[in-house]
Amino acid sequence: MKVKDIMTKDIKTVSKETTVQEVARILVEKNITSVSVVDEDNRVVGIISENDLICKDVDPALPATMEYLGGIIFLTGIDNYEAELKKLTATKAEQMMSEDVITVEPNNTVKELGRLLIDENIHSVPVVEADKLVGIVTSSDIVKTLL
Repeated sequence: MKVKDIMTKDIKTVSKETTVQEVARILVEKNITSVSVVDEDNRVVGIISENDLICKDVDPALPATMEYLGGIIFLTGIDNYEAELKKLTATKAEQMMSEDVITVEPNNTVKELGRLLIDENIHSVPVVEADKLVGIVTSSDIVKTLL
């Protein structure tokens, strides 16, 4: 079975300029867990998930530190802290979206998709063909094939 056989083709997208509040409204009203951010040519430039939005309601996790000779040494780095802080203060989709988007093509197999979802610990993946968004596929779509 191929991704094109189970993907959702009628998808909702947002632009970089869409407000975070509008993104949240879309996720709730459409009962979806993520939305692709696309440019004017319908190319995927980012993705926003429910987890990204949850970052606006929680305190960012402070990186582990150690004090040494009067200075502070970051033990775990500050990249995650900076990313969470950026999402906490975001007002537009561009500021909140994850830019390193994992995508699949319509002719990928559902088995390949399943392995990708497990390996990357994600639940939805945009489907692209010739760099254009043509659908989205989720872990729920795979589960439905088991019925």
